[in-house]
Amino acid sequence: MLLLGDDFDEYDGGFDVDAVVDEHGPDEAQTLTEPRATPHIWGLDEQEKMFLSLFASNELPHAWLFTGPQGVGKATFAYHIAKFLFVNPEADTGQDSMFGEPADEVSTVVTNPENPAVKRVLSSGHADLMVLEKPSDGRGEIKVEDTRQVIQFLQKTPAEGGWRVVIIDGAEHMTNSAQNALLKILEEPPKKTTLMLIAETPSRLLPTIRSRCRKMAFDRLPNTVIEKLIDYSGCLTDTSLDKDQALAFANGSFGHLIDFIKGDGALYFSYLIDGLSHLPHIPRKDLYELSELINMDRKKGGAQAFMAITIWWLEQVIKHMGKGETYKTMSDKEDAIIHSFMAKEKAVERLLSLWEKIKQLKNDVSWASLDTKSAVMTVFLLFENELK
Repeated sequence: MLLLGDDFDEYDGGFDVDAVVDEHGPDEAQTLTEPRATPHIWGLDEQEKMFLSLFASNELPHAWLFTGPQGVGKATFAYHIAKFLFVNPEADTGQDSMFGEPADEVSTVVTNPENPAVKRVLSSGHADLMVLEKPSDGRGEIKVEDTRQVIQFLQKTPAEGGWRVVIIDGAEHMTNSAQNALLKILEEPPKKTTLMLIAETPSRLLPTIRSRCRKMAFDRLPNTVIEKLIDYSGCLTDTSLDKDQALAFANGSFGHLIDFIKGDGALYFSYLIDGLSHLPHIPRKDLYELSELINMDRKKGGAQAFMAITIWWLEQVIKHMGKGETYKTMSDKEDAIIHSFMAKEKAVERLLSLWEKIKQLKNDVSWASLDTKSAVMTVFLLFENELK
């Protein structure tokens, strides 16, 4: 993994990212795909302001609940807070910080990656940071044994004498037993401890968990920020996507765009268009073969990726047909499919119904042991039934 080098203009506890990009170009920006190493927090000004205000007044909560869509910077911000706390163990000390200003006047959570404590976070080697992550397949659980490790971790003396930080990414994947085990530490947290729970669907957390956390909401990022991230990362270099298509697919989530690019999204999208090109009736042989192809490597979550792309595509088509928003198709075949939709009576209402059903199906596949091949076939059959 490439980390940014030595060329930093220190300011307010941070560094000049744009200057580094101008000199080194997008190859130095591969860290954007790793929240732990992402060197900036573009588009999160309000969240940064809230945190710094509480930090400066010595009113930091012991537990945070970060909520919002996937890929909008929740985990990235959590890691920045961890690095910030390790670099600035005290707020209102009156002493100068390593950046030449009183610690309570630091105006950004972004830290210098050359700081030894930050380097330990980047290398996953900081003894006072513990991270639990949601299962990669999206279907597993964070179990009670995992949260008991959190309790044991926080009962120890801090290795570096400062803050201890716990990040639980995908907190809604905790079982009820795991959440109940975590409650003990939330009710009686040790000093200089902060837990950051990251959840896309906070309603799946117990009310007692939610009530003990300071909530911080993350919205979808504006296109100006997504465009800056695209330029900085160079993520479109080896793809057939242009910037307008990428912005449309991102839909305010840079993480969503990266998942599309890295997770064979273009391939799954081509399968969707190939299948829909047969409407109003998809030959069952083709339907079976497409389902096999999409589920060829189940470890990559092909069915989930396919349904996510289908949901996104329906959103774009509905906006195009219902609100007149511009949508740039990627092929003549796709263009023909959309025109066939427009010829249907009450087309937008039908597509909205289809969108809701596929969203529910995706959610069911995530949280229940459903056969993913059957789920993919169901997606195509829903198109048949709704648009016949």
